[in-house]
Amino acid sequence: MIPQASGRITGVFFQKGQEVHKGQLLFTLDDRSQTATIQGS
Repeated sequence: MIPQASGRITGVFFQKGQEVHKGQLLFTLDDRSQTATIQGS
């Protein structure tokens, strides 16, 4: 697994050993710093 964005993990949507599927939401990230960067442009 390779992340496409950086940030602090704010949610985890699977448990250890659980089978996951392609396209399934696994994590949510705190995107405040990216949002601030975009709005400041």
